[in-house]
Amino acid sequence: MRAQVLFTALLLLLMSQSSVVDAKDDGKFNSASSGCGCHSGASGSVSPVLSGLPTAYDASTTYTLSIGMSTSPASGGFNLQVSKGGLSNPSSAAQVSTNGVQATHNTWTSTSWSVDWTSPVSGSGSVQFNLAVLAGNGMRNTGGDDYAITSVSLSEAVTANQAPSVSSLAFEPTNPTTEDAILVTYTFNDIDGDVESGTTFAWHLNNSLMPSHTTATLPSSATSKHQSWTVEVTPSDGIDSGSTVMSSTLTIANSLPQITNVQLSDTDPDSSTELTFQYLSDDADDDAIDLQVQWKLNGQVVPELDNATTLPAIATRSNDVWCVELRGHDGEGFGAWTPSANVTIASGNTPPVVSQVSLVIPSPTDTTSDLLVQWDEVDGDGDAIVEREIAWTVNGQIIEAAHGMNPLPSAMTAKGEVWKASVRASDGITWSSWEESDTVTIVNAAPIITSIQLNSSSMTVMHDLVANVEHEDADGDTVSITSLRWFNQGQENLAFTNASLEGAALMKGDVWTVEVTVSDGESEVSGTSASATILNAAPSVSLQWPDPITSLNELAPQLLASDPDGDSIEIWTNWYKNGFRNAGLENSTVVPSEKLAPGQTWTMSVLVWDGDTFGERVEDTLVIANLPPTAAFSVLSTEVWFGEEVVLSAADSIDLDGNDLTYTWSWATGSASGSMLTLVPKGVVDVTLVVSDEFGATNSTTQTLQPTVGPYVQNLLIIHDGQGSVELSWSWNGNEAAFNILRGSQLIATVNDTSYSDNPPMSGLNEYTIQPVDQDRIYLNAVESISLTIESPSIEAPEASAAGGYGLGILLLLGSIVLLQRNLSRGGER
Repeated sequence: MRAQVLFTALLLLLMSQSSVVDAKDDGKFNSASSGCGCHSGASGSVSPVLSGLPTAYDASTTYTLSIGMSTSPASGGFNLQVSKGGLSNPSSAAQVSTNGVQATHNTWTSTSWSVDWTSPVSGSGSVQFNLAVLAGNGMRNTGGDDYAITSVSLSEAVTANQAPSVSSLAFEPTNPTTEDAILVTYTFNDIDGDVESGTTFAWHLNNSLMPSHTTATLPSSATSKHQSWTVEVTPSDGIDSGSTVMSSTLTIANSLPQITNVQLSDTDPDSSTELTFQYLSDDADDDAIDLQVQWKLNGQVVPELDNATTLPAIATRSNDVWCVELRGHDGEGFGAWTPSANVTIASGNTPPVVSQVSLVIPSPTDTTSDLLVQWDEVDGDGDAIVEREIAWTVNGQIIEAAHGMNPLPSAMTAKGEVWKASVRASDGITWSSWEESDTVTIVNAAPIITSIQLNSSSMTVMHDLVANVEHEDADGDTVSITSLRWFNQGQENLAFTNASLEGAALMKGDVWTVEVTVSDGESEVSGTSASATILNAAPSVSLQWPDPITSLNELAPQLLASDPDGDSIEIWTNWYKNGFRNAGLENSTVVPSEKLAPGQTWTMSVLVWDGDTFGERVEDTLVIANLPPTAAFSVLSTEVWFGEEVVLSAADSIDLDGNDLTYTWSWATGSASGSMLTLVPKGVVDVTLVVSDEFGATNSTTQTLQPTVGPYVQNLLIIHDGQGSVELSWSWNGNEAAFNILRGSQLIATVNDTSYSDNPPMSGLNEYTIQPVDQDRIYLNAVESISLTIESPSIEAPEASAAGGYGLGILLLLGSIVLLQRNLSRGGER
């Protein structure tokens, strides 16, 4: 009851302490300005410590802040809040709010922390830092703590603006004419990273300022040939202007004259035509233009005709290709050559004649047939025909990829197309007219069987015989098998029309072929496979062990042998015990039980033969199982009494497949081993027997001994007659028993009556013990003792030796100790 009251008081105390705690061990936000007023009781001497701040912050810069306090308390906490910028990267005992403007502790055991602060962007102004710290006494409640707050305002560092500069002034284009606008380019540099704003440009012509031009571009209209221009660039960032930089001098170059629209006087001349030309000219500088002329024959300049304004007819001949090129010179430079269009000088040649154009093709013509064209050709002038052209059309469309082919390969045709060939010839001067052949329509190409194979996994009755057919169709038509005819040794079997024969339909020695017919929907073709002979199928055997497998019964596995061809089968067996072949069991299907023992490893190897082929060897291994023992024990004593020995026997325990058992007894206060147990119960006791065999298998059983009160000696009386004789008497409430009479610790007699007379050999204190004995036990608890002091008669007698008296006394004392030790060792449970 006192323990229950104490536990209840402790529970109430813990509950009360839990209700007092501020529950902010893992941090508290929004307290940087006010602190935590619920914590009090200390001296008030703590001060916040915030280090790592600069005297003025640089924009967008990260600073590591250290947070602590002026004292060294047992526990602590803090809350830091910033008005601008962001907090991040807290130390392990700190945390940052999701908006990044506050930090606090996440455990109560730390008193110093760190966090990074990234300053705001430039121009953000002053930043306010509010910090509250809590110095705790480590008790995790609000008493005896102290807190303090502080505030810091941090200004932004301000730097003076740096004026920009320019470098690498250049002009585009670098060699301008009066046709070009001129752009000044440069590199703008600003140390502060300011953008360019308000840069000015001053253009100078021949060292004189041209105030009308104030941009980076000088228009072409402001320039003339041979003028010298410079420009001054003054950079600006919108705040300050940098140093003015003068460019190098740029001279306006001469503009070359241009000749355009050059045209010959006749676009279809013959060898009797004189050719002249006309053109347009221009010079941007208004310079006078001097014209230069050159004539080209078949792409090559003819120097003899330089600056000739007329191409005389005598200089031309049939099939010449002529053009004229012109260019101007303005006194300083030449413009580019400008050509006229080419003209070809016609002739009076008679072209060749092509006739009798025809196609040489098989009938019918399908997509496997090449198309060959033939024709007759003649030249009326007797000129040699030096070139020919062949054009192919399909369905009225010219096929450029087939131009000049003869023959036209079948791969370019398709079923249903209508083809025609056209031919012309040339004598090197003139082409004949085109002549066409008759048309040809491409018809269906029959499919082709490329392979017929009869396949089987084993070529026996164990597996189906399958016809694998491969085919192709030049037209790309879908091809299907329309017929399969199976032949066995030349005889058709009309029962089979599928692409496979089931193994059950086969017999050893069959010789099969298959005839296959395929169709593309328009045409059919047939083919026959090579023959396939059905081979002998190997026999097989399966092995199944009996269940259960022990050493008590013979080892007789079930062997199931079969042959797919129905052949007679021989079975050969071998047995291996623990990896070694047992020759005495060769071809035996049974291992006698007398050869078996628990833990043995037996392997059976089985081979079957059908007179032609061995089947696959079958082997299987097992281990003879050990049967666990059965634990049992009996109480040999007729009664179970308090304080008396009880004898238990494990003789009823058995091990069916062995005889090497070990016995272990256990009860609440002890344990023992052996097949017998003697126990002295002092109350109800559960006794457990565990038996183990040599393979470690165990079994146990438990019995409860419930002792009762047994018989005992009572009414023990002792009478001394005064003459040295002592009479003992007692009563016994049990079954028939004998009684051991002990004087001191010495057994002096065993009687069957309930009385005894004794003449003790010495005077003084004599103690007698009555101990019952029956056929089951020597009683330990049922004994009764009594003592009597005997006075010695006052008769003068020679004195006994003092040494003898002491010796006898020591012997009696030792005897008493031995008897007591015996009684103690047998008086408790064991």
